Amino acid sequence: MEFMGFKECMNFLIGYGIVITSFISDRHVSIASHMKKVLTGITHYFDIWHLKKSKNQHKHGRMNVTSLSLRKGVFSSI
Repeated sequence: MEFMGFKECMNFLIGYGIVITSFISDRHVSIASHMKKVLTGITHYFDIWHLKKSKNQHKHGRMNVTSLSLRKGVFSSI
């Protein structure tokens, strides 16, 4: 549901000629994948709250491999 709303909003904004150079979202995997594959001209960042939350989860051993790979890709672009 979140991903569908994201796609609809981005298509609406781009359809009206609004130029989007960067986008900040939570760590939704489908959004991150869509940004990487389809919206390549837009720089994608994750918001600080979710990164901090992930860091705390990693400290306590509750982070999965997918989260680690996403963090690695984001930090290189910041």
